[in-house]
Amino acid sequence: MTNHQPLGDIDLRNLDRWAAEGPPHDFFARLREDSPLWRHPGVDGSPGFWVVSGYEQVSVLGRCPHALSSDAGNGGVTGLGPGDELQAAFDAAEEELFGATLGNDVKMLLSLDPPEHTEYRKVLNRLFTPGAVSELTPTVTDLARSLLDRLDDVIDFTTDVAMPLPMQVIGDLLGAPRETHQDLLRWSNEAVAGTDPEYLPDGGSSLAAAMSLAQLFAVLRMEREANPTGDLVSALLAGRINGEPMSGLRFMMYMLLLTTAGNETTRNAMSHGVWALRNTQNNGNACERTDRSSIRLSKRFFGGRVRCCTSAATR
Repeated sequence: MTNHQPLGDIDLRNLDRWAAEGPPHDFFARLREDSPLWRHPGVDGSPGFWVVSGYEQVSVLGRCPHALSSDAGNGGVTGLGPGDELQAAFDAAEEELFGATLGNDVKMLLSLDPPEHTEYRKVLNRLFTPGAVSELTPTVTDLARSLLDRLDDVIDFTTDVAMPLPMQVIGDLLGAPRETHQDLLRWSNEAVAGTDPEYLPDGGSSLAAAMSLAQLFAVLRMEREANPTGDLVSALLAGRINGEPMSGLRFMMYMLLLTTAGNETTRNAMSHGVWALRNTQNNGNACERTDRSSIRLSKRFFGGRVRCCTSAATR
């Protein structure tokens, strides 16, 4: 007989716990056992939110956008209510930057449902097929080796490798000059930082970082409109949504997602992967040593890292 425990002590809004102890796996284990579809209570006037932790429930709802919508007009991707610093920063950017200069159609892929979401994904799909991605291997390898060659023997892997490397790759894919890659990394960190002092310097703001990104994106857009290449910016400009070119604001939001979410998710997956190799016992066939200085990781290991780590967790 299963001993069901009360769920009243579960608080997934406690970001201090996430920062100090990592994901609360014990909470999620109890929810999967007792209430795989659970309504988290609200705090300080917020409405609360659904927590879906069971495999069957996630599988079903993931295929039902009419039931679990990403569209902000249907509730969609929102903040956690009063006190959510990231939501406050986004609201300020929406009102002061995008709404004032480019209109009020502030949506990115994260806040679209099919079939609209599918149409926007199609614009870049052909550039991320397995064959197209495999062609990037020499470039990514050279970037990684160049980065590692400049490091000391003792490093902070997240700060020294997992943060800069994905943005260097993304910057190349966008066609951004390599001398701008460090700025892209800094601005993307600050744009999603809320009020996190680790990423926002004194006097800095997420809005200012978003504006800096928007200015760079505008320059790249003008250059590619005059001289298209094979980069992502050119593909976005050439793409059509229901036969029409992408609006200026949707282009900006797409670029913002590529540089922030694309960087953060890869950074977190890489960091979790190294942590797992260092701390998890019985990695099985996850890796094999090819010589004294090289380790070959299996595809199975990479797939497992993406599935078991939280690739987009923002404080």
